[in-house]
Amino acid sequence: MLPKVLTTFAIQKLVFGSEILRALLLGFADVSNEADYIIVGAGSAGCVLAAEISRRKLGSVFLIESGTKSAARNLKVPILYPHAFKGSNAWQYETTPQAGLARRKVQLPAGKTLGGSSAINAMIYLRGHASDYKHWEMLVGPDWSPAKVAIAFAEMEGSIGIGDAPSPDLHSATHEFLELATRSGIPPLPEPFLEPAIGVGAYARCQSNGRRRSAWDLWLKQQFNFRHKESCIRLISNASVQHLVIDQQKIVGVVIAANDVAIPAETLLARKGVIVCAGAIQSPRLLLASGLGDANELADIGVPCHIDLPAAGKNLQDHLLFPVVRQLKGLQSLPSRMSDAERLAYAKVRSGPMASNIAEVGGFFALPTKPIEPMEPAKNAPDFQWHVTPTHYLEYPTKAEPTSAISIAVSLCRPTSRGTVRLVRAPQSDSKTRLQLAIDPAYLTSEDDLSRLLEAVKHTRSIFEGEAFSELVGDELMPGAKRQRDEQVAASIARFATTIYHYAGTCGMSCERTGVVDGRFRVRGVDGLWVCDASAMPRLVSCNTQATVMMMAYRLSEWLE
Repeated sequence: MLPKVLTTFAIQKLVFGSEILRALLLGFADVSNEADYIIVGAGSAGCVLAAEISRRKLGSVFLIESGTKSAARNLKVPILYPHAFKGSNAWQYETTPQAGLARRKVQLPAGKTLGGSSAINAMIYLRGHASDYKHWEMLVGPDWSPAKVAIAFAEMEGSIGIGDAPSPDLHSATHEFLELATRSGIPPLPEPFLEPAIGVGAYARCQSNGRRRSAWDLWLKQQFNFRHKESCIRLISNASVQHLVIDQQKIVGVVIAANDVAIPAETLLARKGVIVCAGAIQSPRLLLASGLGDANELADIGVPCHIDLPAAGKNLQDHLLFPVVRQLKGLQSLPSRMSDAERLAYAKVRSGPMASNIAEVGGFFALPTKPIEPMEPAKNAPDFQWHVTPTHYLEYPTKAEPTSAISIAVSLCRPTSRGTVRLVRAPQSDSKTRLQLAIDPAYLTSEDDLSRLLEAVKHTRSIFEGEAFSELVGDELMPGAKRQRDEQVAASIARFATTIYHYAGTCGMSCERTGVVDGRFRVRGVDGLWVCDASAMPRLVSCNTQATVMMMAYRLSEWLE
């Protein structure tokens, strides 16, 4: 029997766009409310899992995405991705006031469209460092040894062609930065480089022929054209999962509601289970809303506790950056507004500044500081990352005519500050919802994080001050020549540091029963439920996260039946 939301074509189109119609055209005449697997979230993890479940013939799939398919240029033209952060294709999260950042609230955009955050990010593709997975192996078990992870990366990359596309051209300023950096003694990295290592180079990008390649493009797009009539995947977009359906100690389905149409919520059933891939903010939200969380905290907000999971929503980690900005000599930075000639060049051959991902180059470095964890130091393991942009970091792209500048954004590879994602009671004045999210990354609350970031900024400033860079850069704009003492730089960090959008850890894997999921992403205390996305990282990898999230999902597909 059809669920109510699927009873008429008119409602199908309103609720799910054209996806249900497309499913019918692909041969799904018996559309029902049951599938073998339900995947919540069509981001980097969800797209990989849906594609691999289909390829491995493991069963049918409902792939549920709160956003919609979008043809917006901001999601296709690489240089436009910052404009997507404020649009309808992104969740508009913000943190609670951050004590370590002068009580500022930090904006935390996340993708809300097919491809998830891979549709709005800077397209950088980096595996984590081997030492990251060595630490995971210690925390979670032998499934996560560096050797096994390396095999998974190699298999996954072979299937989607990462590294096959020609490297995009670099902006003149970032190209010269690499030349001068190697001249000053910083090791050059292969172009493009795929793993963190000490040195500088051009980042590998999820980009081809001047266009973004989101996880949707890489893994699923071809399954949803009319030639693929064997697809077992039914896409349900513009619909939100309200909570999980629990029968005894087993998850048997989800309750979904249309985002834009006032019709009753409905239940979709999963014969084999539900896989939550909604990201480090929405995944714990769904668990908590379903009564899977800390029993005492759930009681405080009036949510019945089904499974006591004290770690759900805890362990939030993120990479915080601070930009060192210098004026450019004799070169212009990326324009915020493109000229007709630049638009024409992109339209004709997909080249020029519009094909830039802005953070074109970067690298990693280490400093002789005390170890932050009880591990043997790994060979060539970095402590800090650079993202180099041919822009004034704080002015681009909002200022019509930004200062011609180059920025090196400095971040800690392994921050020790830990935060939370919680559900709290909404203010009395809010009549639409009873509960709301409270996101507290607790940036720089670990004393080590601030002291190490200060050292990293000091080191980065000294490089720009070197003779090799004198032909490229002029005056320092941030932190500014007048800010030399640690307390002055710390004040600038508190005022201007921001996220690189690498939220992780809130449903972390662990071999201990205190963890939210085990080493194969199974939620503890309940059957038929997995969480697989950045929230499941036990510790944040030491670089950009998309590649690792896709690898995690690829590995989960190997363990499903």
